[in-house]
Amino acid sequence: MMTKLRSLLLVLTVLSTACVSYVATDVSQVSPQDKVRLELDAEQVNELITFVDPANRSITGRVVNLFADSVSVVLQTPASFTQVSIPRRSILGAYVGVADTKKNFIGSAVIVGAVAAIAVKGFQGNGNTRVGDGGGIDETRVPFFGFRIPFSFGFGR
Repeated sequence: MMTKLRSLLLVLTVLSTACVSYVATDVSQVSPQDKVRLELDAEQVNELITFVDPANRSITGRVVNLFADSVSVVLQTPASFTQVSIPRRSILGAYVGVADTKKNFIGSAVIVGAVAAIAVKGFQGNGNTRVGDGGGIDETRVPFFGFRIPFSFGFGR
């Protein structure tokens, strides 16, 4: 049962982290540090092919700077980060990332509930009984660490 709860917790954690929705906007409305998704024309898609999502011909990154004729964006690769400058004429659509508070709240509540369920299940003891004399003193010895002294203190015995 514990492995099922742990697996559920792992899956819920992965699914509920970083819930972001993208809202359509104009390129002039974005500001530095905004997470954006930019739809590009064919020329820019060919130039940035390693970063482009082929399903919608777009890139996702963080805005670094806005210029009159271009937008600087930091893109993430599996190994590093790369800053690129994209001409405004090549941007067909812009979307800004907005945190989805409803999904984040529900995800957080589910994670807290799963952790509480694991804690309650763990504290029930899984049918184990205490070892001791019945007087309230637990005589179970559990060594945390051990060591041996390589010589004897017998002094001639």
